[in-house]
Amino acid sequence: MESCSAQSSSPAFFVTVGRGLENFAADEIRAKLLASRVEVIEGKVFFCADVTKENLFSLKMVERAFVLVKKINSVRLPYHKVSGFRLLCKLALEDVRSWKAAACVWKRLHVSAEPSLSRVRQGGADMCPHAEDAPRKCKLTAFSEDISTTKDRSRNKDTLLYCAAEEEKEEEEAFQTTTVDLAQQRPPADIFPELLKDNLSFRVSFRCSGRNGRRYNPQELGCQLGLALTREFGWKADLRKPQLEVIAHLNNDIFIVGFPLSRVSLANRSWCRCPGLRPTVAHAIAVLAGVQSGAKVLDPMCGSGTILLEATMEWKSAYYMGADIDCSQLSSASSNISSSKQSIDLIQASVLALPLQSSSVDVIVCDMPFGRRFGRGNDIMSQTRSSLREMIRVLANSGILVLLVSQKMSQEVIKMVEEGKCCQYKTQINSAPVDEAKLPGHARECEPDERACGEDSSSTVDVLSLQELVPVSLGETEARIHKYVKVQHEGKRTS
Repeated sequence: MESCSAQSSSPAFFVTVGRGLENFAADEIRAKLLASRVEVIEGKVFFCADVTKENLFSLKMVERAFVLVKKINSVRLPYHKVSGFRLLCKLALEDVRSWKAAACVWKRLHVSAEPSLSRVRQGGADMCPHAEDAPRKCKLTAFSEDISTTKDRSRNKDTLLYCAAEEEKEEEEAFQTTTVDLAQQRPPADIFPELLKDNLSFRVSFRCSGRNGRRYNPQELGCQLGLALTREFGWKADLRKPQLEVIAHLNNDIFIVGFPLSRVSLANRSWCRCPGLRPTVAHAIAVLAGVQSGAKVLDPMCGSGTILLEATMEWKSAYYMGADIDCSQLSSASSNISSSKQSIDLIQASVLALPLQSSSVDVIVCDMPFGRRFGRGNDIMSQTRSSLREMIRVLANSGILVLLVSQKMSQEVIKMVEEGKCCQYKTQINSAPVDEAKLPGHARECEPDERACGEDSSSTVDVLSLQELVPVSLGETEARIHKYVKVQHEGKRTS
């Protein structure tokens, strides 16, 4: 899929996605944008579509969106750097009309005024939404700082691109000689009227990995691509506030060039006043939950309410309730709910003793504790087992339970479920004190919870059936999303 234009009149795009969420994003792109030629690779989704700014930026599962300029599979640069630079620029610029088409789409869709970055939790830690991109961003920042500290600050900024390659002067000079043919092949000015008359400023952000990354420095590659673009189109380099950023990614499998349509992540939510779980992961949990109209949805450890808010904005006809034992977390959730203008009821309650009737909830979604603030070892295992028991109790038969679990705890949770340890019910009546004034409307209407004792309690046992297991990345932390359905089996309950 080098370009959609050859086989389709629709422009080509790609989006970056958190690891594990690629198929969720592809499904959303097909549904919302009616996209064609959807292709999924790790961390990215490519597609062709006729889009407006509004529907493109309505995507919930993506991090950033780009206009695709060039996509070439299996590029291996030669060992000799001069030859490698020449090959890279030839591949990038051999079809200059694709640059014009992409630039026109970018001008129509890009967002120049950026909202402030909100910070979101990555598996329990506060960090920037682009945490998984931090290593490559550090390289780019260092590149800019090295150039900005050059002694001669008064030089034209397009010459600053030469500075990073001063240690390779001989190779650069040879490269300039061998690329004269590219300059001679520059198209007439009327091919790029929109770009040339605007005197566009730009910078190149290059990321290189795999076998190419072992030989070539991404700063050098970005430098040479920037020089070639200046020769071809007359654009001026501006490392600090460019009008256009050119993104290039090169690894063992693919070479991509694109124009980002916004400087910050599409995952940033305008309603987010108190950061919580990464919104894209929260949205994936909500999608897996499959909320139906009229369903009762519970998050028993709601935190700042991110999962419930992602769900209620897509499926408004359900009833949503969040519980948390921590008053400060409920305050954060209340702030986000007020900002979003959604309707979610909140109660202060422990996940170990929920003030709800048995089998009264259709869907439960939960970001389980990862152990950083909630204890370790046997303590966290015991709390997880007790929490799962209580969730199963309030979940209706055939109800759906979706959990976000750390990678380390994932196998332990699966083992608990398979062995039935979390499906054991207490035989005594729940005696946890309940302040009915704090309960939402439908909960106040429920009769007091009486878990049956005696002979009748031995007729069935409630168990969980694993439906899906989705590995996801939270930046510094790896996790898995578990989807279960509650089913009943005949048999005697254990106490």
